[in-house]
Amino acid sequence: MSKGVRVIKSNAMPGIITKSEKIENVTFDQQTGLSYSVARPYDPLTLQQIVDSNSILPQCVTAYKKNIAGYGIDVKFKNRIDKEDKEAIKQKEELENIIEFLSFEKPTKEVFEEIIEDRERLGYAFLEVIRDLGGRVVEIARVSYPESIEIVKLEDKLTEYKVTRNGKISSRSKKFRCYKQMVNGNTVYFKEFMNRKKMNKKTGSYEDVVVENQANELIHFKINNRLTVYGKPRWEGVLISALGARYAEKLNLNYFINGRHTPMAILIKNGTLSDDAFLNLQSYMNDIKGEAGQHKFLLLEAERMQKETMLDSDSDKLDIEIKPLAEMLQKDELFIEYLDNSRKKIQSAFRLPDIYVGYTQDFNVATAKQAVTTTEQQVFVPERESLSWVLNNLLLGDYGFDKVEAFFKSPNMENSDQQKAMFAIASKSMTINQVINEYSKTINTELEPIADELGGNVPIELAKLQLQANIVPQITKTIEKAEENGDIDIVSVLKDVQKSYVALLEKIEEEK
Repeated sequence: MSKGVRVIKSNAMPGIITKSEKIENVTFDQQTGLSYSVARPYDPLTLQQIVDSNSILPQCVTAYKKNIAGYGIDVKFKNRIDKEDKEAIKQKEELENIIEFLSFEKPTKEVFEEIIEDRERLGYAFLEVIRDLGGRVVEIARVSYPESIEIVKLEDKLTEYKVTRNGKISSRSKKFRCYKQMVNGNTVYFKEFMNRKKMNKKTGSYEDVVVENQANELIHFKINNRLTVYGKPRWEGVLISALGARYAEKLNLNYFINGRHTPMAILIKNGTLSDDAFLNLQSYMNDIKGEAGQHKFLLLEAERMQKETMLDSDSDKLDIEIKPLAEMLQKDELFIEYLDNSRKKIQSAFRLPDIYVGYTQDFNVATAKQAVTTTEQQVFVPERESLSWVLNNLLLGDYGFDKVEAFFKSPNMENSDQQKAMFAIASKSMTINQVINEYSKTINTELEPIADELGGNVPIELAKLQLQANIVPQITKTIEKAEENGDIDIVSVLKDVQKSYVALLEKIEEEK
């Protein structure tokens, strides 16, 4: 008995897997409820106060901002170019000019320093972006009071926008949000970066509005994307240690100002203080704190409980004893170990060794160099690369630079002994331009390559052989020909050149 078989045809072409054209995963910032603004994880003013009053947090923040963006911004070619590539040279000059004038009030690198400082203090920062009428970014500015920015929940509908990478334009869609700033009763709205729709900066609504009333864009820099829209400071995990260190410092300060309240005990036997003596003692104890109480003496007057008689024994006589309580006095600051552990925890949150925050007593030259190298590789280099990506692909993406790019400079980590050994080993197989390229990376400076006709792309050892096999014999032939023609002056000059080349070859042989 046969069974009927029915084939159901699909509308999709065979062999092709269809997929969504947008990102479908739901992030935390999409689950913000019905409220207009998104709640902050921490009160920003409290965070600012904690940083300002802590004994190590400001140093950590300064180390980040100075070592990530403090060395400046430079421009380099994406690939090695010939001197004849006028387009690449033109792009380099144009990009350098754009970066210089991205900020009119201060160097562009200082704007990014301030962004890093806000981000490390609060966990987030905002960069205001200004475009020209053609849609290209022409100016940036740090939002001076990031704590005044309220983040509004995501829009319900997707908006299409354009992305430019290396001169190529792509279309994408996303749900944008806007930002609301309120300072001294003034309210200003901003768009999220890449949102090209016209927004009224006074109302936050999308409408066809004149240029002077159009909202600018903001780029939101934040730490810790998980379960937060604003961002959280990287030192969130050691927040309790930061607060505890503050209270420990206040306790020590209080001791230095007021001292101990019970420096001594006054014992009176078979008597009592007179009323005047009691008041004098009370006044003395109230005024003893601080420097005003130094080198004062205490006069006590006491009265017997009953009149003295001939039958009284020595044990019944009036006696005043002052018992010092020096063993109870605080001899040094309290919680020294706790404060030191708190400092180490905060530095660990930033992944900073002691040398970056002013503690250098446990370092020598070798350990200091290793600490700096490791921190550069694991902390600051990734941060610079992230900022460079934002600068090239977000801020300057619409310019379409495909031959040059901007980058945040790093410190000179040159190791002379290591470089000398490296170049000595590589000199026989590397070309002159390869050596120049590697050295440029080491000193973080763009050096011009040697032209092909001058032997820039010839291995160094081969260039030496060519010098010996071609140049010197050629000079000899030229001298002989000049002597035949009677050009005595030229012969004299050529012989000097010949001597110089021979001396150079002898020096090369000695170095071998």
